[in-house]
Amino acid sequence: SYLLSDPLGKELANDPKTKDIFHAQVAILLQVYWLNYANDFSQEWNQIEQPFRIAHNGTYLRGVIDGGYTTPEGKYWLMDTKGLSVITPDNLLATLPYDLQVMFYMYAEYLSGRKPCGLVYNIIRKPQIKVEPIETYRGRLFQAIGKDIAHYFIRIPIQITEAEVMQLAKEVLQPIIHDIELWQYEKFIPCYYN
Repeated sequence: SYLLSDPLGKELANDPKTKDIFHAQVAILLQVYWLNYANDFSQEWNQIEQPFRIAHNGTYLRGVIDGGYTTPEGKYWLMDTKGLSVITPDNLLATLPYDLQVMFYMYAEYLSGRKPCGLVYNIIRKPQIKVEPIETYRGRLFQAIGKDIAHYFIRIPIQITEAEVMQLAKEVLQPIIHDIELWQYEKFIPCYYN
């Protein structure tokens, strides 16, 4: 979904040059992405951009999961797409336990009865090539992405056990969810100090 947002900020949204750059990036990235991941269309997708709403202690846990699919071997994986300029796989692996969005999705899946074996980070690198001259930008962008597809599109599968998800939920997510539940019922408004 990052491809559909304005990459240079709302103040430049009406600038024709900015729009041309943005549209070139979207068109070319999507074209190469679809060619690179053509097998995705034959996967058994259980959900794509699927909203969820799960009752939890008198309130609801809500969100939208990018994707979930079952492999031919019967393993169920969640997929989360990230648009990044700088990609460091080791940093992604190290920060996964602190990625509240992803862990929240994993936790919600377990609460709903589905048992994902892990998460696939579907990473799309934002192009950083020189824009000028604008007349040749599309061609240069297509050429740059085509020459190094692995640089622009990365998938990192990370297996996560149910025990790991539940431990993180207990230690990190549950305190946050508890505070939200208290705020909802106006029983307690904690003040966090910076």
